[in-house]
Amino acid sequence: MNLKRRYLCLSLLGAVHGITLAAQPDPLWEKVVQQYKAADNYAAKEIRQNITVEKDQETRHSVVRLQLSGWKDNTPEYEIFSIDPAPKEKKKPMNMDAMLKDAYRQVFSTTAQPKRSDNVRLGEQNATLFELDEGSLQKVSLQLWAEPSTGRILQLKMQARMPMAFEASISTSYRPGPDGISFPAQRQTAFEIHIPFKKAKGSFDEALSQWEARPASASTGTSAKPASP
Repeated sequence: MNLKRRYLCLSLLGAVHGITLAAQPDPLWEKVVQQYKAADNYAAKEIRQNITVEKDQETRHSVVRLQLSGWKDNTPEYEIFSIDPAPKEKKKPMNMDAMLKDAYRQVFSTTAQPKRSDNVRLGEQNATLFELDEGSLQKVSLQLWAEPSTGRILQLKMQARMPMAFEASISTSYRPGPDGISFPAQRQTAFEIHIPFKKAKGSFDEALSQWEARPASASTGTSAKPASP
């Protein structure tokens, strides 16, 4: 075998080896995905929202308390416990988790190959940073800080954008909860809607608490009430 062929063979072997390595999922990222999927089986029993909305040249502020009312088709449902100031018309609860579920599922996949940076400082804590860009039409980018040994999620920043429709920026801080799972504790969301006649922008500052596991009956597609406190 001449030198040129040998070099070509070695180059091809190296390329195949590189593809094989790239196809191997990151073990720590797999733990992160497991954490997300485990937390997806829970819901916060109470969400406190501090909301600012700018629409039709008017800025409105409100403080809303949501309470978990039950589960339907594996999805938690909420009802409004209180709104300050009281609205003139009945309002529907805005569940940001439900609105962002498709975006979350897009990035939290073991087939995803995020960029990994080890030994990143997050406040006083050592963390591993994962960065990911997904999608073409609906663009989603993610920065996620995880505990290096367990994959427990510490903080998440995500941006989602669909041209001519909407864009949103979400920053979420996590805290340890039951069964070694980390749950969202504080979440700040800024959004802008570009749809004609529905244009608006604003922000949600949310505090999520009292996490509860999904009842077994919820996985069958029937409605299930939350457990009593």
